[in-house]
Amino acid sequence: IRLQRASDATPAVFTDIGELKELNGPSLARDSVDVSHSLSPNRYREFIPGMLDAGEVSGVLALVPSGTQADAHQEVIDDLNTATLRQYRILYPDGNVYWLFDGFFTSVDHATPIDDEMTLPFTIKVSGQPTLGEIV
Repeated sequence: IRLQRASDATPAVFTDIGELKELNGPSLARDSVDVSHSLSPNRYREFIPGMLDAGEVSGVLALVPSGTQADAHQEVIDDLNTATLRQYRILYPDGNVYWLFDGFFTSVDHATPIDDEMTLPFTIKVSGQPTLGEIV
């Protein structure tokens, strides 16, 4: 699985964001809206479907503080600092199926244990509807 960031070019060019160790999301959910009233049948609450939320994409990158990986980590930090929507893509191992979404980084952490691999845990908030697609 690869997490990729879109360039500002038109058409966008996608490049990997570092060495991905773990990835979760997007986590799709729908709110429920309580429309109960005094005449609801048998005094049971009634609900209707509410707004959808694509949740977050979270993961862990290997933290390699030199070379091209350091450049990828700097892009992640830059994305967090600029606080603007960017386009991201999760590309599955077959190289054809993907999730495409707009989002922004809400957290970036640096884990540097003495006796284990250094990692960069992160969270991206998805904005709007993600698209599940296939490269043809």
